[in-house]
Amino acid sequence: MTDPLTTVFEYHQLTKHQFNRYAPSLGYTDWACQPDAFRRYKSAPLKRLSRPEPQETPLFDELHMAGAVPPQMAGVDELSRLLYHSFALSGWVTSNGKHWPLRCVPSAGGMHPVEAYLWCDALTGLTPAPALLHYNAYEHGLELRATLGEQQWRQLLGTLPANALLFGFTNIHWRSSWKFGARAYRFCQHDLGHALGALAYAAATLGWHCTLLPITDPNLAKLLGVAAQEGPEAEQPGCLVAVTPGPLPPNLAASWRLDPSVLEHVQEKLLTHKPAPLSNRYHPWPAIDEVAVACLEQEIVERPRVPPFAGEQASTPRPAGADKLFRRRRSAGRMDGAHNIELEDFLRICRRLGPSRLPFSILPDEPAIHLVFFVHRVKGLAPGMYVMPRSKEGMALLRTELKRMTDWQRTEGIPERLPLFQIQPGDAQIPSRVLSCNQALASGGAFMVCMLADFEGRLNRYGPGEYRRLHWEAGLLGQALYMEAEAIGLNGCGIGCFIDDAVHQQFGIHGNKLQVLYHFSVGGGVEDNAIERHPAYSHLENKGL
Repeated sequence: MTDPLTTVFEYHQLTKHQFNRYAPSLGYTDWACQPDAFRRYKSAPLKRLSRPEPQETPLFDELHMAGAVPPQMAGVDELSRLLYHSFALSGWVTSNGKHWPLRCVPSAGGMHPVEAYLWCDALTGLTPAPALLHYNAYEHGLELRATLGEQQWRQLLGTLPANALLFGFTNIHWRSSWKFGARAYRFCQHDLGHALGALAYAAATLGWHCTLLPITDPNLAKLLGVAAQEGPEAEQPGCLVAVTPGPLPPNLAASWRLDPSVLEHVQEKLLTHKPAPLSNRYHPWPAIDEVAVACLEQEIVERPRVPPFAGEQASTPRPAGADKLFRRRRSAGRMDGAHNIELEDFLRICRRLGPSRLPFSILPDEPAIHLVFFVHRVKGLAPGMYVMPRSKEGMALLRTELKRMTDWQRTEGIPERLPLFQIQPGDAQIPSRVLSCNQALASGGAFMVCMLADFEGRLNRYGPGEYRRLHWEAGLLGQALYMEAEAIGLNGCGIGCFIDDAVHQQFGIHGNKLQVLYHFSVGGGVEDNAIERHPAYSHLENKGL
């Protein structure tokens, strides 16, 4: 058997795009395989939730200020609001005779492989006992999967606050691989990172905080009731998040452990409803199956945690309500190549991409993703490439590994406290486009971000499971960029198609110490007039629901 770490490196190399070939895929879209866009548990008891109107407050900027949003009590209405602004449908679109849903949380190609589960205490109007619930986005409702007694619930919480919620995430790789082929495993992990960001932002509107909990993947699969699933549509365990009224102290979150006896009760109480099939035929992608097994964490890996950010200094927030931004977020299909961004807005975005801030406090690891900006249209900032390490260790790594970019310059307008340096002046539109599979999305925005991961060092230090977390961090950065773009009236779009090793050659990167994991463009999106848009839950309203 191949060593799991070797499997990860081999998978990453196999799924790189090259100028003369893309990563392994069918080479065409087999629409007959297209999975159902929604996971549903057949005949499971379903509680539909209210669909709240977006509120004017809190403002998006207030989410970043310490104490600006007081914590609310956790009731069914608050839970509905949390889910409605993170994982719910945000609309439907029709184009060329096809009708498909949009969600608040982004996904590569709109495939949405991530499923969300919730463990909560007895809640009036939802459940009379502590319960495991699956979120059904089509219904904006929760499907009952299991219940626990009060004693088992207290054992599950352990050292967590009594009013904590536990969110668990899984991935259905087939939902992406049917279209994207072998590279889809990367996109599934990006999508999970976006989901973490969506949860963190929505929780912040209620004054709640989110942090990842340590748990092995086999135990997480049992806790979420998916361990017995088999075949191409099986859900693979992702991660577990504690949602609490106040931030968890790093030592408390790191020391939390799942009581094994709880899992026995979960298996006993798990309802027998099966998920409805997603497809009636499949294409195998053994490379995904192999890397998924290699990345499973069989034991808890100890790692240092970054303390939560204290919050930005109080200032006058911009009049942009957070709820409305969450509901209107869209991925730009095309950029207009004309919109500029003010330097003040650009610098604010850069500052908020720093470690431990919202939403990155949900993943409290030392930063492993560092950024290169291809600046096209930022007022007051010369076009060119700019590097922004997100840690001191990252600064040292980038200075060593960017062998063609050794002349780091501070330019006028960039404050001393922000680690942003120009590494190549001049028009960066052509390289941004060419390196992004020749997509005009990359060059048509105000700027594009290239995300470089501390790759080999982190994998060697923490094991093959780190491969997923690197992509989660990249997805979190993407989610932050989406929201910051919306807050200034622009749009964003994640770019998963890039010519991996050509990006490395652009910067003089050799070997695996640094690897590109994601591109992201921010600019003025162009509306496609051929697309018809429909309300999010019109399919329920037509039925009087």
